[in-house]
Amino acid sequence: MSNFWILTPTDDALSKIEGWAKIGKNRYAAFRHHLFLKQGSNQDAKNGPIYNQMEWPVETKFKMEDKIKQVISYTYNIQESITSTITSRLSQEAMSKIGSSLGISLDTLEAKIKSELETRISTELTNSLQNYLSTTKTYSVEVTKERSETLESTVPSTDATLRTRRLFVYFKLRQLFWDIYLYRTEYLQLEYKKRWLWKDIRETINQVKLDLKVPLFRIVYYEPLPSFSYCFDTYVPEVTDGDSVQCTPLKSPCPPTEIQDNNAIDQLAKLAFPVTKTEQLATKSHEYELLSRLRRDSAGWIGFGITHPVIKKRATAKKAKKLVRKKVLSKSKKGIMSKKRRKIHITRRK
Repeated sequence: MSNFWILTPTDDALSKIEGWAKIGKNRYAAFRHHLFLKQGSNQDAKNGPIYNQMEWPVETKFKMEDKIKQVISYTYNIQESITSTITSRLSQEAMSKIGSSLGISLDTLEAKIKSELETRISTELTNSLQNYLSTTKTYSVEVTKERSETLESTVPSTDATLRTRRLFVYFKLRQLFWDIYLYRTEYLQLEYKKRWLWKDIRETINQVKLDLKVPLFRIVYYEPLPSFSYCFDTYVPEVTDGDSVQCTPLKSPCPPTEIQDNNAIDQLAKLAFPVTKTEQLATKSHEYELLSRLRRDSAGWIGFGITHPVIKKRATAKKAKKLVRKKVLSKSKKGIMSKKRRKIHITRRK
């Protein structure tokens, strides 16, 4: 299973001014956390909840034709819970303690940020995430009879007096887990002045990058295997709630890995606080791409009615030229018509 990264806040959030905290007059700041997720699984499958149970005649052949048509993993909901917890417990609370940090050196600021983050990485952070995950569903099972996978078995007799035996059908579950580490934290504080007559100003005040590599928590959830299992007479599931997601503290050290640093926080600041024409154009282009992606994801097709800002600008200029031409033509036509009317009026009087 491949490992992956979660960046919180996301690129889309930090590319807008609303994604930054205002900490003073013309002053803004933001945290960026790089979370490393190591995936793993338990090879031993566990007996899951009962799917179906029935009484079946002994010495007859049992045949089941239901099949799992689709198993949908809701791992996106788990990622959302992680980002929400990190944002509220680490970013917002640490930001309120650090404030504007005026008049302190960069080394002091680094030590203060590190201390605040380490203070909040505790069992309280794990409990907070567990509260988010308590309403998260990990998988959904849809059953169909159109394309059946046959499950056949002869129901043996254990007692001559028994005519039927209870049959239990259930899922085997595979246990999956994510080990989550806070690999890196970035902090950027800047001053941004938007002016009407002169060029806008963006100035970096403080920038901190900390490679912490701290273990946070382990998330455990289950996925059903793509086939049914069965047993007779009695059945006790090893996992009673296959949809549950559990969160426990993590103690193992962060494994060696190479960080993916595609968009640093200072590059995203240029999109949120553009000052040059190139940056302003890049901001508009990014907004267009974001709107197109949102429309495509929600509707399943390329967004209709969303126009690239550059194309829109050109189209607006063309429309303006057409309007000017129409006005000039209409004025000239009115002038010609008024002259003709005057001539006709004069000849009639004669």
